[in-house]
Amino acid sequence: MESASTDSLDAVQRKDYVEISKEMDPADFPISPFYRKYIKSVLISEADLEKRSAEIAMQIADTYKERPYYIIVTLKAAAEFYMMIYKYLKKIYESGKYNNCVRHEYLRVKSYENTKSAGSITFIGGESFSAKDKEVLIIEDMIDTGRTIKTMIEKYKSEGAKSVKVATLAIKESHPKDIRVDFVAFKVPNVFAIGFGMDYNEYVRDLSCVCVLNSDGFEAFKV
Repeated sequence: MESASTDSLDAVQRKDYVEISKEMDPADFPISPFYRKYIKSVLISEADLEKRSAEIAMQIADTYKERPYYIIVTLKAAAEFYMMIYKYLKKIYESGKYNNCVRHEYLRVKSYENTKSAGSITFIGGESFSAKDKEVLIIEDMIDTGRTIKTMIEKYKSEGAKSVKVATLAIKESHPKDIRVDFVAFKVPNVFAIGFGMDYNEYVRDLSCVCVLNSDGFEAFKV
């Protein structure tokens, strides 16, 4: 059961996110020569990713206060977002604001090939972790169809989790409205976003900003 202190409205309903309404010129950003010719636009800059990660970390700390919780990181795409949040959570706890700590588990999730959802969710790893009687926070990269996050929420609730919350780097305009998302950094248009951990067939994860590929990029890296 969720804590009585939890807000009745989630982050989406409160519109507690930064909405991205325009795409930026990649020429204005430090993109490696290997990728530059394949980038159509930049959605979110590295500076904005850093700023929102710090804000989300504070929201997480203020939500759990001194209650122990476990973070479940969906690999590989959410790893970059989590590591930024992790950096700021450590600073908060080191400051002594709350008597708490960061504990995390990694779960690899595969659901896409090229730009299409595979239609099924594959979990790799995480077998040793049981959510029974634990407060769980899932860190996700992007909520699009919602299939992955729904499956994960059901998984941890069925294991007997005390609570299951969700933090995501971004939601799309078309995201399902029946999923409670407690922490949202950005809302983005219905485009196939890559970079900052999010890939296209294992390429472009290592971009420092969130971008959109051009047609040459989709062709160059397709499988």
